[in-house]
Amino acid sequence: MKINQLIKKICKRVQNQPGHKFFFFLDILITIINFPKYLYYLIRKQKMIAFDWGDGTYGSFYLPLFERLASSNFRIIFFFHFIKRNQFRLDILKKGLPRIYADFLDNKVVISADCTKYEQLPKTIRIQIFHGFNSFGAVWDKYFIEHFDVLFLVTKFQWKQLQMEYKDMVLGKKIFKVGYPKIDQIAQYVSTKEKNKIKRDNNITLFYGPTYHREISSIFEFLPIIVEICKKYRYKLIIKLHPALYYKENYNLSGGVDWPGRISEYQEDYPDIVFLGKNIAVYELSEYFRMADVFLTDVSGAGFEFVLATSKPIIFLGDKLKIPLEDLRKGDIKKYENYPEIYCRGKIGPIVKKPAQLEEILKRTIERDDYKIEREKFRREFVFNLGKSVDAAVSIIKRIYKAL
Repeated sequence: MKINQLIKKICKRVQNQPGHKFFFFLDILITIINFPKYLYYLIRKQKMIAFDWGDGTYGSFYLPLFERLASSNFRIIFFFHFIKRNQFRLDILKKGLPRIYADFLDNKVVISADCTKYEQLPKTIRIQIFHGFNSFGAVWDKYFIEHFDVLFLVTKFQWKQLQMEYKDMVLGKKIFKVGYPKIDQIAQYVSTKEKNKIKRDNNITLFYGPTYHREISSIFEFLPIIVEICKKYRYKLIIKLHPALYYKENYNLSGGVDWPGRISEYQEDYPDIVFLGKNIAVYELSEYFRMADVFLTDVSGAGFEFVLATSKPIIFLGDKLKIPLEDLRKGDIKKYENYPEIYCRGKIGPIVKKPAQLEEILKRTIERDDYKIEREKFRREFVFNLGKSVDAAVSIIKRIYKAL
């Protein structure tokens, strides 16, 4: 019965699949090649832990958990999409199955950082770990809750929200105060290095991590002035783009700009720019966080990751917020002002509303640290289990797995 349903699903996908033919047929080929592996899992009925790898965008959220779980005696697989944007990894292909098979295998714990819908199959537990710090109502909506049986909360404010205005939505679900496993390794590494130190000469390194979307991202206005300031003062500049900014064919996400190409042009003019690819490993990111003196961002979670890991200064760029676009366009932002990812802008670091103001505020930040006390308070109060959230998450996953 399951095989008949699977064949119908593949046929429907063939009829509806848009996009480049080469990658579409490659996707179908990989689906066919993996069919024996699917049958093996189906017949064996062995319990497994499955990561919702998707196209690899949120791989850095899964790998710390996978690395810890892989040392134990668990069957672990990845459900992936093989499409043009995929962050190709041979080990994921070896350990994984195409996403189309996910709803035809029960007896599994599924771990997802996105709102992917998995069928509520027998002996299947679906865990939502989230891929950022946002609050419910700002970015996370009902689809990040209703498709899951277990929620791993990241921030303490999320817990507060689920005790109040969102309590009806989580009835019957299990909720755990886990934290943010992605930065455990970074926080532990940086804490043994040059934590909370700023160089007092011109040997300054800036880290720029913008978010995506043509109506929100600072990259459209601020990238040119950031490069000009670095050239003027001989600062080193590290740039890490949000994964969605790579999608130049999607105007809403990237403004239709080839940002890697644009940054390459800046590098030709000023070689002291380091452009980090979207596949950068956590241990490499740790090193670049250690090198950086000040983080520049708009509303990207990468800025909060930097502060949590290093305690070092952050500057917020622009006045656009990551909230529902209809509210942002109307200027209806008052109802979000207590959300910590919004409230902390201006509290743990200054806000630069116009590019022309950046040079002066950056110089002041380098000369004196006016936000140190608030940043330390933020690090104590923002997330659960800072630096120890992998331990918390893996312990819970093991208990859920054993109870299947």
